[in-house]
Amino acid sequence: MIESGEYASVTELAKAEKVNQSYACRMLRLTLLSPSIIKIILDRRHIDALMLRQIMKPLPVRWDEQLAALKISPAHNVEFWAQYRPP
Repeated sequence: MIESGEYASVTELAKAEKVNQSYACRMLRLTLLSPSIIKIILDRRHIDALMLRQIMKPLPVRWDEQLAALKISPAHNVEFWAQYRPP
């Protein structure tokens, strides 16, 4: 909604969605998660580091650093990106 221009700021978005600004900021940080982390979550592979309380904490923006911060094996990342390599 911010990206599309519907709301000019997190403050406006939070007010419109009737949540506090802190919560809105935490939710927006989830948009920066590595695609491989999102796939692990959606595939329901249970990794202790991917408990909600862990991914709601501030994480690095760089995807490789996110994996390291969450103590996820780089093999998960390799496995994820392998499916996008051309044959």
